[in-house]
Amino acid sequence: MDGDGIPLAFSLFPENANEQTSLKPLEEKVLQDFGCTKFVYCSDAGLGSETIKKINHAGERAFIVTQSIKKLNKDDNGLYYKDEPYTPLTLHQRLIVTYSPKYARYQKTIRDVQVEHAEKMLNSGKVKKERGNPNDPARFIGKATVTEDGKSRNVSRS
Repeated sequence: MDGDGIPLAFSLFPENANEQTSLKPLEEKVLQDFGCTKFVYCSDAGLGSETIKKINHAGERAFIVTQSIKKLNKDDNGLYYKDEPYTPLTLHQRLIVTYSPKYARYQKTIRDVQVEHAEKMLNSGKVKKERGNPNDPARFIGKATVTEDGKSRNVSRS
């Protein structure tokens, strides 16, 4: 995108294709059409592989890619902001970690509401079988298990 948020290029590919392979040709198109050699690549973790980071670490390029805190080593010291070197493989990177207790409370509220919806599904007996949406409350409902008294019941996962 340019400074006004207008896309400079885009590519279409089959839904079942890996989007990782679409990035390099797209960047080459931008370089060819606009002669941009200095830019910052921004992405979510889905397009933040080591290979893509290396491509965008060359020359005058830079990158900003989100990184799941869950996939990093645990750090229990009440961290709110930290900036440190991070080299998981061979590419030297700068890792910026932020944590917002306010956002964590917000996410917990959303999760609590979804668990409540899952419990209502269990109580009403109307549990969805298809769970395509990763935020579907039914994801908290496990398979039926047999209890000590021989009765079958659904088990809620948290």
